[in-house]
Amino acid sequence: MKTSPSYRISGILLMFVILAAACSPQPFPEPTSIPSATPFLPSATPAPATATQAPSPTNLPTASPIPAASPTPLSPEPLPDEVLPGEIVRDDTSGFAFTSILGYEVESGQSIATITHGNGDILINLGIRPLEDDETPESALEDFLKAVGQDVEDLETGEVRPVQVSGQTGAEADLTGTFYIGKVQGKALVVPSGFGGIFVAMGFGLTGEKDLWAEQGREVFQSILASTEFFTPVLVSACDVSTDPTYGFTPDNPILIGGDYTEGPGRAQAYLGNLLGPAGEELSSFRLVSYNYEGAILDVYIIKYDGLEAPVKLHLNVYAYKSLLAPQGFICAGTIPIGSPGQGASNNLQQG
Repeated sequence: MKTSPSYRISGILLMFVILAAACSPQPFPEPTSIPSATPFLPSATPAPATATQAPSPTNLPTASPIPAASPTPLSPEPLPDEVLPGEIVRDDTSGFAFTSILGYEVESGQSIATITHGNGDILINLGIRPLEDDETPESALEDFLKAVGQDVEDLETGEVRPVQVSGQTGAEADLTGTFYIGKVQGKALVVPSGFGGIFVAMGFGLTGEKDLWAEQGREVFQSILASTEFFTPVLVSACDVSTDPTYGFTPDNPILIGGDYTEGPGRAQAYLGNLLGPAGEELSSFRLVSYNYEGAILDVYIIKYDGLEAPVKLHLNVYAYKSLLAPQGFICAGTIPIGSPGQGASNNLQQG
């Protein structure tokens, strides 16, 4: 089976590698040996034959190098007495939330959440990425474990079992191996979110002097998974969205596109082509009518997208310009592709 490119560069695996490496104890730098002392007097110049030659000075003894310091291993920090729920952590742009655990540090952002204790003695990663075509939980888990195997030596995985998170069924497997911080034991799983993404989770704990995974890591991992919820991601607009609910929806507050009758229609299409529905839905639009409203010529466009209960009307004015925003209920796919039409376009056209 092919290894998915998204797993090879998976942000989850990258965070796993970077954080674990950062938590591993680093040896002190090896001190540089003191260089051998050089003679501080030049060799004597021979005198005339009748003179007695002075003896050559003796070199200073070579200094012995200071022995290198040995790295001091970091001992696991004491675990909390109980596994107690903390605050709710939400990633609105990725569409998942979970309840943290008291005594564990949480970092969240860019579709990834990392939960750690101590020096990384117990580490858990959660995240969501887009679901690929024809991908199953079993195939996704297999690809993910292949990617993990590039950084975990002697990776061994257990039997693949079904698992449920937030009412969705996926696949999980136990794992053991050697990572930067030492011998670890843990679990990995993948579960479709039901909203176009696939949830990936992996947790592990050190198994050196103590089996931290068995002692508390497994319970923390299961507690977090039991609290996890999936929901429709809230996409972030690439442009500002108007705070005025009438913007574009009424003739009294039209979207000022600019460009006159020569450039205006093309600018209107560029503006509308950059808009999306609130969940990233692609729009279809057509111009319904142009009319004179209180001295201003307005174009009315009908906007539709899948899931919209009824088409909406947007009012555009190509004879005036003001910095553009997205109307409420829409987002921008990218930066608005048009700016001020410049000096050549009329700023306003009033018709009596």
